[in-house]
Amino acid sequence: MRIAFPAAALAIITQSSSCLAFTSAPKSSSSFLTTSNQRCNPSTILHAIGLGPSEKIKAEIRQKELDLEKVVWVGPGPRDTRQSSVDLKTDAWYAALLGDAIDNRDRVGDGMFEDTSSAQLVSQELFREINEPDVYTEFPPKKPTKEGAMEYEFTRNYQRRLPDTPWLPPFGIENYGIVMPRRGAEAWKQFDLTGLVQQEYEHLPESYGMDLELSEKDVKVYRDELVKRGVFENEDEVSAQLVYVNGRFAPQLSIVSEEAYNLKEAPTDRPDLMKAFAQLPDGFTDAMPSEVGEMSEQQEEKQGQSIAHMSWPHHNVGPAASQFAINNQQGMACFAALNTLRTKSVTLIDVPAHKVVEKPIVIINAVSRGGGAKDVQEIKQRGEGVSFHPRLLVNAMPYSKVSIIQSSVDLFNEEVDENEVAQENPALYEDETFLPKFYNGYTQLLIRTNATVQHSYVDETGGMVTPNVESLDKDIRTKEANRAALKNTHFEVIDAHLTGGDAVYKSTVIEMGGNGRNRIGYTANILQPNQEVFLDAMVLTGGVQKSDIRTTLHHSGYKSVSKQQLKFMVGGRSTLSFRGRIRIEDEAQQTDADQLSRTLLLTDKARLWAIPSLEIAADDVKCTHGCSVSDLSDEELFYFKSRGINNIDGRKLQMYGFVRDVARSVDPVTFEKVKDRVFDRLNNIVYLGKRAIEQDFASI
Repeated sequence: MRIAFPAAALAIITQSSSCLAFTSAPKSSSSFLTTSNQRCNPSTILHAIGLGPSEKIKAEIRQKELDLEKVVWVGPGPRDTRQSSVDLKTDAWYAALLGDAIDNRDRVGDGMFEDTSSAQLVSQELFREINEPDVYTEFPPKKPTKEGAMEYEFTRNYQRRLPDTPWLPPFGIENYGIVMPRRGAEAWKQFDLTGLVQQEYEHLPESYGMDLELSEKDVKVYRDELVKRGVFENEDEVSAQLVYVNGRFAPQLSIVSEEAYNLKEAPTDRPDLMKAFAQLPDGFTDAMPSEVGEMSEQQEEKQGQSIAHMSWPHHNVGPAASQFAINNQQGMACFAALNTLRTKSVTLIDVPAHKVVEKPIVIINAVSRGGGAKDVQEIKQRGEGVSFHPRLLVNAMPYSKVSIIQSSVDLFNEEVDENEVAQENPALYEDETFLPKFYNGYTQLLIRTNATVQHSYVDETGGMVTPNVESLDKDIRTKEANRAALKNTHFEVIDAHLTGGDAVYKSTVIEMGGNGRNRIGYTANILQPNQEVFLDAMVLTGGVQKSDIRTTLHHSGYKSVSKQQLKFMVGGRSTLSFRGRIRIEDEAQQTDADQLSRTLLLTDKARLWAIPSLEIAADDVKCTHGCSVSDLSDEELFYFKSRGINNIDGRKLQMYGFVRDVARSVDPVTFEKVKDRVFDRLNNIVYLGKRAIEQDFASI
């Protein structure tokens, strides 16, 4: 049997010392069979009968693999030319946010990690990782054996080139060493990436990194406004309360304690904290964080364990920059690195061993209209915006216990006359001009042996969306399209590491802001035996918002537990994308993992993408995941009508009943206030018209 291929489909790829060249194959090469004037390759014959190759050929192949183990990408080339205009714009947009870090290689940023030479190691390492895309290591990589020899990892999740072919980097790392957002990538498919990169945010607030000094009158104005927002707590109800305005610490509004305070410079005397500051999600920091103090034999074995090699040799994901690993990432590592290079103030919650903090610690990040920028009018005329990079690091030492309430709020109300309020409260309105804002937050948690952390995160920035935008009323739709906050972007990375056995992490995430683009990346790394993670999340969207939430629960500890309950409510013409990933390594036997996402689509124009996923390498586990999408029940509405409650009020009661259990999971100190604010948001997105389909519909 002769198998022929077109000559154009065959190519001989040769490599020179200076470039990679492609030459066409001879026209006579139309078959795999050799002709009488061709020399038969004995290695080919041995392969054909299952006996080859010979030892000599094996040695040549091994030497060739060593020579080609690393290939320098010298572009432009096939992958560069395949980059779309949005891809190129994304890289340029990110470079503008990096600022001096990309323009001047002698100065790798102007964040707090530039203050001392030892602290610069953090930013220098991140800068190197971001800006060195030249060399790519072939995967499957080599791993040392117990005898010290190097051997390949043969796993199904690998990418490997043919001999003598150029290495094409995975999408997203053509110009950087950390994966950049790409419109076609799994992590960004449903996100409004085009709208994101069209808005520039390279400016920073004025005097960024310096404490915000306020007059007595301004202190009262700010405090009253925060109380009105429902986020400011009485002094006797909290152990500490730290307030930041446009990324700047406000000491006159804050209450600090021994456990919670603002960092103005890098803590170079604390190697454990400095290592944490350099940690990146999505496996770009390959070594797992280490436990402190005395450890069991099993814990010592896992110190600094490589994420890329977990479940080796058959189920490991490989290096973070490999295409298989990228397909399962949240895509937020580049923004975490940006936060580290640009942050100026860090909230540090450092709870000593055996310390129980009786009252909650409150962190408030407030945002004003102009974002605290200088020359607001000039920036506005150029169509640019301002960015700030809040950072929170929680270090719960062994046998400690703490509750944390983290809030993001606005310092203005779009429903009032801004000119009138600006005259009454000039402190809140440093300029009447609104600037687009990019909130790039990064929250890290290190939870040690037998420590318990309760963490509540609530975002309400961006004001209220325009109600009833799903209607055909052109005026309503125009009002929402012109709403200033649609140009805002709110990102938050929550990265928790449970480094000690029997640690517990209870978290609540509530996203109900009115920004045009919202994205939350939540990761919990469950590293040791008998650890527990509980996540209750709620996302409310309306108007024409584009929202995204990604969760990753990574189990590598024996007999660990994770429970996720996620509830979404999508109204107006908004879109929401959810991807929940649970990965269980082969050593995490007897894991109990649960994930349930439930969604209410309130209108015919709302859109949802829900993708729950399980990756299980262990064989003795109990795992479940579920996803449901439905509308409000007509039967329940009929019951309300029979009790004299109209359709609109009945829908409000149904909506609140749907999310109430998530709202109840926040700290009791703030539950009543959060409940009232949730109810206000629900009233704003309730559907006022009739559905196109009157019957109940659901997808279970």
